Amino acid sequence: MRKTSLSKFAIFVFIATLLLSGPACTFSLFDFGGIGNLGNDGNTPIIGNPTAAPEPTPVPSAEVVFTAHIPAPLAAGDILAISLLDEVTGLALNASSYPMEMVDPQTYRVSLPLPLNAVVKYRYRITGNIRAQETTSDNMTVRYRMFKVDGTSSAEDAITSWTGQTYTGPSGHIQGLAVDSVSGVPIPNLLISAGGVQTISDASGHFYLEGILPGLHLLSAYSMDGTYQPFQQGAQVEAGLVTPVQIHVAPAALVNVTFTVSVPDSTVQGAPVRIAGNIQQLGNTFGDLKGGFSAIADRMPTMNALGNGRYSLTMQVPVGTDLRYKYTLGDGFWNAEHKTSGETVIRRLVVPETDITLDDTVESWQAGPSSPIVFDVNVPANTPAGDVVYIQFSPYAWTEPIPMWSMGNNRWTYKLYGPFDVINSMGYRYCRNAQCGSADDVATIGTANAGRQIAPSLAPQDIRDTVTEWAWLGNDEPYTLVAASIQASNTDFMTGIEFQSNYEPNWINFTAQAMQNVSALHANWVFLTPSWSFSRMTPLVFAPQPGIDPLQNETILMMQQAKALNLNVAVFPTPNFASSADEWWMNAPRDFGWWNDWFDHYHQFLVHYADIAAQNNAGSLVLGGEWLAPAMQNGLLADGQ
Repeated sequence: MRKTSLSKFAIFVFIATLLLSGPACTFSLFDFGGIGNLGNDGNTPIIGNPTAAPEPTPVPSAEVVFTAHIPAPLAAGDILAISLLDEVTGLALNASSYPMEMVDPQTYRVSLPLPLNAVVKYRYRITGNIRAQETTSDNMTVRYRMFKVDGTSSAEDAITSWTGQTYTGPSGHIQGLAVDSVSGVPIPNLLISAGGVQTISDASGHFYLEGILPGLHLLSAYSMDGTYQPFQQGAQVEAGLVTPVQIHVAPAALVNVTFTVSVPDSTVQGAPVRIAGNIQQLGNTFGDLKGGFSAIADRMPTMNALGNGRYSLTMQVPVGTDLRYKYTLGDGFWNAEHKTSGETVIRRLVVPETDITLDDTVESWQAGPSSPIVFDVNVPANTPAGDVVYIQFSPYAWTEPIPMWSMGNNRWTYKLYGPFDVINSMGYRYCRNAQCGSADDVATIGTANAGRQIAPSLAPQDIRDTVTEWAWLGNDEPYTLVAASIQASNTDFMTGIEFQSNYEPNWINFTAQAMQNVSALHANWVFLTPSWSFSRMTPLVFAPQPGIDPLQNETILMMQQAKALNLNVAVFPTPNFASSADEWWMNAPRDFGWWNDWFDHYHQFLVHYADIAAQNNAGSLVLGGEWLAPAMQNGLLADGQ
């Protein structure tokens, strides 16, 4: 089969999808299975773009041999493939998959030329008579594995199981510490991966990887903001044992990268042009969000208009970062740039050691023959002045909401260019401050609501809607205040506002305003409730999950916002349970070994937030809560045991 090349791009040229060359050929751009919030069956929709032609300019690349060991031979007609993932568009939406060759019934191999210094994010899948994706020992979908291309090399992976199967075999654990190779200080917020399992290092640099298939695995450490260079080494995992590791990760220097771009004449004047990318600074949350997305518009930087259809943005980016990015009028999927031929655009920059200026051109915002759709909505007069109205689309499930463009006088608009080459019809709805599913238009309230319906058309469409009332913001009846004599409290009295522990990554855009509202209520304390999640019972997994729990830098940002308004800050760490706390405790094994494991993890949780509180001068650290009662001496379960 004819070979195509992933490595045919210059240091900062764009590529249209991810194309590879070698003895394999591309047969699908789509990945599937259990990503984010894609519906009850966990299936990812078949959405993507046709394979693009390779870039003509060769650049340094290296052959990487991927070897996969599978748990059982494949059925006749099934094919094992490796999927290289696009984290900017969405892990589920633009994968490039390549069939592997059988070495023996349980070993498959493929050789792919990949760009030097690339950090490849990938996973394995079965296609053919069945469709399945690799899963971990707790039957959760593997988000991705990571491999840094330093030269001609190989990656050897053991696949635990597939979707639809239950793994009952042995497993081992990795317990580690990440430290700065120069200063020796612990490194928090590193994404650590081995055997398809991921976790985040805590404030003390510690991390736990649980439920890993016994054998030799590639242990990877990846800085989500690029401030540390990627790290990888082998780690031998034994059944029922803990593998201790200490990794030394090198810091990266910062340089200025100036992005300049020319946009099409059809771009709405005044519409914000953003940069979507694979690092935190460009909107990547590293979480599995609605619709299979990872990057969201609210966290993407907005460029500065220069006039004549040109925009610019300068930001500091760590040297050596393998940056994947695109320009957008929405997010990584909606209203993102395409080539005029309809191909998805992903640009690449390996950040050099000196400042650099890029000069890019967006060929088109559109994909497919359908005309753009203009959404124009009038909202109620009682909509708070500081609110932002969002629009949310549902082509297969609800995706992440996108901020609309204010026209003044309670009128908002948004022009949707696509991608209409892969969408036949969809639902849409409006909400306040990105809280779709709760702060909705009352006509389309709730996560199960299908929304208003629309279908792309060759003819231009101008949709005019009116929101008559917002959920939770009704037109209140007049009321009378009765004066009462209230004795003033002394200065030691705590007048505080506690934040709920619910979390969405786009809420960080609104926390500064929330702190101002707290201050306006004459409170003198704010109680923050950052969380970790109990995501597995045995072996126990209790750690921050991106997209579900705020990461350390987000908690620190909220503390700084509060202190800037002279508010005292209390940190009240709170766990997330997969079910209710009562039900979770009832189902826990609660034997001697499990309790030891639980207290080790709880101790790590407490020390993590104690470190954050101490390092950022919090006024108080609140520990415990009713949920903790079963773990206390003589504690009782909900049924009285």
